[in-house]
Amino acid sequence: MYTFKFDKGSNTAVLLSKVINLLSLKNQAIKNTLDYNISFNVIPVKGLDPAFENYRILHLSDLHIDAIADNATKLFNTIKKLSYNCCVLTGDYKFDAYNSNNDCCKTLMKTLIDKIDKQDGVFVVSGNHDPDEVIDYIANTNAHMLNNSAHSIIKNNARLNIIGVIDPVRRQTHDLAKATHYVTRADTNILLVHSPELVYDAVQYPVDIYLCGHTHGGQMCLPGNIPVQNRPGCERQFISGCWQYQHITGYTSRGVGTTGVTARFYCPPEITVHTLRRFKEPKYH
Repeated sequence: MYTFKFDKGSNTAVLLSKVINLLSLKNQAIKNTLDYNISFNVIPVKGLDPAFENYRILHLSDLHIDAIADNATKLFNTIKKLSYNCCVLTGDYKFDAYNSNNDCCKTLMKTLIDKIDKQDGVFVVSGNHDPDEVIDYIANTNAHMLNNSAHSIIKNNARLNIIGVIDPVRRQTHDLAKATHYVTRADTNILLVHSPELVYDAVQYPVDIYLCGHTHGGQMCLPGNIPVQNRPGCERQFISGCWQYQHITGYTSRGVGTTGVTARFYCPPEITVHTLRRFKEPKYH
């Protein structure tokens, strides 16, 4: 499949902007970017300790928060109504990775993190749009920045490990061996990565669940949420929603924000709540 360069200033983004304006679809395109879909996803986990049965994880990805049309007001209000035990953020907090105006992104990200329920913590990994200044700023908030590292949530002597690696798309300094060094297969292990393609390597490590984004679910889709484009290095089976690869259960978020152009069609922005459930083997008679 042909893959598009879909960043701000790219030929594809410029062309899409012109087409949207020509067809008088700009207002609808922007309105669509604020039509958040709340996805409730159940993840069956083999060997899940009863202490983490029905454990809920708020998953936000690809916020590109400085380009959200209403300064993220509706996003903040939507999150406030949700119930969850911890929150994970899987990269791309800034819209344009290459301009020097980081203040808007930093201000809005601080507001977001302040508004998230921190019962068991907020866990963050970097994305390919995130300059060092923004990442360093987030690391100094109340969030846990996971740079090839892991954090354990412990309940009744049971352990849920949240593992995170540095963005593999732009920085390419990810290190799964280092990130998983202190975790064991006896625990339940959730890997946070900005993009899906590391799953081929992740199967060699103690990873049960893989949460990511980057693809935007296509962002511009045909009716029926059929993507007309996909990201380089990302097979279509990983472009959106639930998937399985060997023993790993994965989920790719369509993302909260937009990239390239502030527009969405047939691909609503996504806020996801994952619920962990103990996997029960089917009984045969």
